[in-house]
Amino acid sequence: MKRRTLLLLLPAGLLLAACTSLPEGVRERRGRFSLQKTGYGAPEQFTGRFTLRTGPDLLRLDILTPLSGVIARIESTSRGATISRGLDEVIARGDSPEALMEETLGFSIPVSTLEAWLDGRPRPDALPAETWRDGDWSVRVNARQPDSTPSRILAVYENQGVKVRLTLLLDPPAS
Repeated sequence: MKRRTLLLLLPAGLLLAACTSLPEGVRERRGRFSLQKTGYGAPEQFTGRFTLRTGPDLLRLDILTPLSGVIARIESTSRGATISRGLDEVIARGDSPEALMEETLGFSIPVSTLEAWLDGRPRPDALPAETWRDGDWSVRVNARQPDSTPSRILAVYENQGVKVRLTLLLDPPAS
């Protein structure tokens, strides 16, 4: 009986979690990613999901397993930046998320302009574009949603023998 009750309550809990509202001024973007890295050491490939939350004094990128378990969190506030394993095991602190990624991974995704990328813009203050450069990254919008926001983005990083190919598949914007 208890197991059946739990199974009946699970969908209700998931529905409530999906309906939680974000704090005022905070924006959330979700999607899937595929990353291939070649260069130093053996080639590596990762796939999963991501959630990017941005707002006043907040930039948080969660890297998730395909089933949405948190692998890593990259967070930047006015107090600095952190990279965490899981939700709360901080493994590095620094001034910017990009510097921490370079230090821990050997390459850096421009987390500070990632929200603009997801909007199809090179920078927050730029007009939408189909292709652009952001530091060592070449970025291209490969497909768009019916509302013209990007649905598929390809970004390629090449520097000092390291090549990273990142494909982002964005979930449709929430209604």
